[in-house]
Amino acid sequence: MRKKNYPALLPGPGFRRSIPCDATLVTFFRAKVNLFDSIPDAALRELAGACVPQKYAKDEFVCRAGEPADSIWIVKEGLIQLNRCSWKGGNIVIEVLVPGDAFGFAALGDKTWPVNATAMKPSHLFAITRDRMLDIMNRHPVISKMVIFHFVQRLRFLGTQVFLSREPVEKRLIAALLYLSHKFGSMIPLTCADIGALAGTTPETTMRTFANLRKTGHINTSRGKVIIKDLTVLRAKLGYD
Repeated sequence: MRKKNYPALLPGPGFRRSIPCDATLVTFFRAKVNLFDSIPDAALRELAGACVPQKYAKDEFVCRAGEPADSIWIVKEGLIQLNRCSWKGGNIVIEVLVPGDAFGFAALGDKTWPVNATAMKPSHLFAITRDRMLDIMNRHPVISKMVIFHFVQRLRFLGTQVFLSREPVEKRLIAALLYLSHKFGSMIPLTCADIGALAGTTPETTMRTFANLRKTGHINTSRGKVIIKDLTVLRAKLGYD
């Protein structure tokens, strides 16, 4: 049975109407959202005041590709996967987002979402409507600069993905592990299949490659997680800065 898809800015399952105070949100933004680290307190308080809290169950869509784009999202708790369906019907994973990550900035210049966003586990998000965000950007140029910086980061990330797509599977998987280690540290709370999807390979190929990396002592795996044992060697095997 198909899950009910809640429209943007309407409460999802488990939604609580109590909105955190601005001071609490400002503290979270300052401590966890790297994108906001250079924004002055006054502008950050205004962003916090514009936030609407929402909760999503595991596997629930936050937004779907092709639907109207109307919000910016900040991850407070949980994991969000950005993905698209391929022309063959498969699922292409683009990125995994963790607490402190922001997404949905395409809403500032596009009418529809370019990707799906799905909760990989129960997740708590904050949403800022496009109109509120544009209004705040008009009055706080520093936030406009932050948005430009975000798009530059995205271009670099996507350029790296395109480059790695032509590399052998082992290098793609190592690149995915190194990327995820920046988000999670040495213990990555994702399945081998999740990581393989991010690297653009099949679960079977991922398992074979990870088995080889386990034999050489570079990683360890257990149910629902992958542990990196030697980051230095993995970086050397990738061969890029």
